[in-house]
Amino acid sequence: MTTHGMVDIETTDVKPTAVVLTVGAVKFDPFTFDEPYEKRHWKLEVDRQSDAGRTTDDTLGGTMDFWGKQSPEVQDAAFGPEDRVTLETFFKEYNKWMVSVSQIWAHHPQFDLIILKSLYDQFDHHYNWPFWAEQDSASLFNRMKKSPLKGVNNALHNAAEDAYWQAKCVQIVYDHFKFVR
Repeated sequence: MTTHGMVDIETTDVKPTAVVLTVGAVKFDPFTFDEPYEKRHWKLEVDRQSDAGRTTDDTLGGTMDFWGKQSPEVQDAAFGPEDRVTLETFFKEYNKWMVSVSQIWAHHPQFDLIILKSLYDQFDHHYNWPFWAEQDSASLFNRMKKSPLKGVNNALHNAAEDAYWQAKCVQIVYDHFKFVR
């Protein structure tokens, strides 16, 4: 079995220095339609990030305006105070989760993974994935006539759900193009 990981984050800005609200991740085998597994959803402590200078875009039309237009359920999943974890807990748990992952996917890794790397660096913690393991699901989906994300029901902007559906869609594209191990 091939173990790939899909990660998705929700933030308060689009800059590399953004406050990270949540991180969702799931492991999957892109060569099969086996159900993604080890789904995780971390809600990170926010105040410590803000106190350290991580950014929030509250300009007109910015990221916080975007969040204000989301449903109460989506807002609560990102901003609700319950189940928040310390950054140290997140770094430890995420790095442990990554141990068996050979490829790490994100829907635009130049957003999700760059922001995560910035967070790790700012708080002087190592991340355990090499740059050559980073994969871009958005570029992969663009090879299709229609993005497979358009055909699935998903809870947009819930990091764990987004990661799950993005992993399922990688499986669809791999099957469509008959990729083999």
